[in-house]
Amino acid sequence: MDNEKMAHFIAQLRKSKKMTQKELAAKLSVTDKAVSKWERGLSCPDIALLAPLAEILDVTTGELLSGEKTAAAPSPEANAIADTALHYADTVAKNHARRSRTLLAEILTFLSASAMIVCSICDYAINGRLTWDWYVISSLVFFLLIALPVILWKKHGPFTSLLLLSISIFPYLFALEKLIGIDGLLLPLAGPVTAVALAYLWVGYLLFHKAHFTKSLAFAIFFAVGIPTAFCINWIVSRFTGEPLLDVWDVFTYAPLAAASVVFLLHNRLHKTTNSAPCAGELGKELK
Repeated sequence: MDNEKMAHFIAQLRKSKKMTQKELAAKLSVTDKAVSKWERGLSCPDIALLAPLAEILDVTTGELLSGEKTAAAPSPEANAIADTALHYADTVAKNHARRSRTLLAEILTFLSASAMIVCSICDYAINGRLTWDWYVISSLVFFLLIALPVILWKKHGPFTSLLLLSISIFPYLFALEKLIGIDGLLLPLAGPVTAVALAYLWVGYLLFHKAHFTKSLAFAIFFAVGIPTAFCINWIVSRFTGEPLLDVWDVFTYAPLAAASVVFLLHNRLHKTTNSAPCAGELGKELK
């Protein structure tokens, strides 16, 4: 399959239908950036999208993959076979990915359960009862509660995990404070710091999953927002402990965040400049 040939073919067919990239993207339930990447040869449509894309552009899946219309129209049986093969390949790929995620979740659960059992045995053997083991058990259960949705659910996993984290983190900190027996010491510091960190994580989720930014620009904004986030956390810790708000070690926090933000911003600018430049064929047409 000639990726560049297919890219030009998709762009040509879309323009002949007088559709914008945004309109084509809406019909396929993808972003216009995805369509733009297809037409620039930077990526290919997912297997599951080939049949509906071909139908929208009034070509066969075979013609779409070859990047040109065939002289002889293929039979309906041939089209049906091709669509079935593509659907089967897509199903196999999704099932394989699902099995891999399930296996990873099972391994993680097994290792966590094993750690709980081993710690319980050691704690009971040393102290004659369960003491510090409750810290390990509660922490591992909390970890599984947050980690498993991300592993098992590709589409809704990040949102589910972040929502569960937001709901359960403060009860977990309260329970941990009771287990340790230091009432009024953990939550006054950990509570505000956790709230700021959660807000930062939600900003990251919105940037990468909801906002229509390129990944480079999303990363640039994410690292830039990390600077005031780190400052807020430092301010909370300073108020609680009496330590200076800023010291020389803060350079190792703010400088990498600022540098990463600038690097991703430059990468985004360079990427947009490169993509906006006319290709050789289009430039030749303009000169003519």
